[in-house]
Amino acid sequence: QQGTTSAVEGLDPLWVLNERHYRDSCRDGKRGLILSRYAGPGSHRCPVGFSGDTVISWESLDFQPRFTTMAANIGYTWWSHDIGGHMMGYRSDELSLRWLQFGVFSPILRLHSTKNDFCSKEPWSFEPETERQMTELLRLRHRLLPPGPREENGACDLNDVSWFEKIDASGGAVFFAAGVFYYFLTDQVRALVRKMAEAFPGGRLVFDGAGKAAVKLMLKTWIQSASIQDVGAYFAVSNAREELGGWSPRLRVSSRGYMLGYQDLKDPSVSGFFRFLARVGDGRMKMQIIRLDFAEEKR
Repeated sequence: QQGTTSAVEGLDPLWVLNERHYRDSCRDGKRGLILSRYAGPGSHRCPVGFSGDTVISWESLDFQPRFTTMAANIGYTWWSHDIGGHMMGYRSDELSLRWLQFGVFSPILRLHSTKNDFCSKEPWSFEPETERQMTELLRLRHRLLPPGPREENGACDLNDVSWFEKIDASGGAVFFAAGVFYYFLTDQVRALVRKMAEAFPGGRLVFDGAGKAAVKLMLKTWIQSASIQDVGAYFAVSNAREELGGWSPRLRVSSRGYMLGYQDLKDPSVSGFFRFLARVGDGRMKMQIIRLDFAEEKR
């Protein structure tokens, strides 16, 4: 992904990947956006950047202000870091709080870590006093960057759909759920989709899904730490149209391969490695982008 291994001497492949993916996201006049590690001078042209998968330590936090300044010096305005640290290291309420005190004034605010209880960064996973201070910092950020006229930021509960009432769907509503449903039971996802179909006729829900083998692989660490036995209860899908179509008479289901959603494999410029990933991901693992249209009338 990055480093010195390249067919072109002295060229960091990450720099080229960032440029390619950013330009691809700009197709059809869209405003392009990616998230990537720093790839050297010129990276600022392909926002958003971040300082890498940092170890959870005071030494890592000590480096962040300097790295952020270095990025700004070469024009990187849309810059971020994994607030609180991403992996390994040690658990410390004070470290996470101090990191957030810095991060709340950074261009991009991301409380982020690898998925496990030890590294989690949700304010409610800390001691009560730390949670209170972190919550106040996040509220400060919200006051500094107020939402636009048709924007509202808020916490949502998959099992409590009272947030439906806050959405003005008079001009249509499109919902995206990226990397979310894997962590919920199939019954929970089904119940949510049914309620959305009734509440937002004419709307649309787009999300990523995968087969049972892929879900088991993705949730392996979490499942082991939580002593979960019934992996099959978690949301997985192999044939979206057949498996989801009967959830509601309002549903119109379509899908395409996850890798094919980003690239046409008929393009001769697609590498053999990418073709291999598509065969494994879209084929064996059943990774896919699923689109549910909520019809105005029931079938």
